[in-house]
Amino acid sequence: MAVRSLYQFAIGAGLCLADPTAGFSGARPKLDDPRPYRDLEIERLLSVTVEARLRALLYFALGSACRREEIVGLDVEDIDWTSGIVRIRMGKGAKERYVAPGRAALAAVHFYLDGRRKGPVFLADSGARLPGHRAYMMLRRVREEAGVVGATLHKFRVTAANWLSDKGMELDELQEIMGHADIATTARYAGWSKRERALRKQSALSLADRLDGSG
Repeated sequence: MAVRSLYQFAIGAGLCLADPTAGFSGARPKLDDPRPYRDLEIERLLSVTVEARLRALLYFALGSACRREEIVGLDVEDIDWTSGIVRIRMGKGAKERYVAPGRAALAAVHFYLDGRRKGPVFLADSGARLPGHRAYMMLRRVREEAGVVGATLHKFRVTAANWLSDKGMELDELQEIMGHADIATTARYAGWSKRERALRKQSALSLADRLDGSG
């Protein structure tokens, strides 16, 4: 697909006459459903996270299902403390939306803010807005202490999506919360919880158990 894009540009610029990739399939490979954190992994991460800034960031990630750049892009003015609704202005494709991360997430953010009423929510040590890569480095330090391999903020988003799906949120509602343009993307994010629910139901409704007299 990258090579095809290059040749399309070259043809448009008059640098070549034909696209040698014409006729080749541009199908994307099938991706596995992303796996959420297990409860024990989240407990371990939070148990070693003592810094108020990172603790607030992780709680907000779990409650909001937001992307990393959306979280570090938050301003204090985006939070309605009365309603619990947070405006996401830095969404993918510059699309604005709203999330309701819940009491615990907002309490952690409020504690971290310590009276600040405007400007970026998450600050770097310099006082400027916290960059996304810096948030990743902060999490990398605690994940090693917690013994949780491969912990990322994106995985908090996946975990939140699967939790909401497992608790009965409809797919179109989840799409709205996560800010996906394509509902198929939302379905992939929530695929793990769907499979887990199916397996639990299959085990509980096993015809073999019923015929054996144990069901």
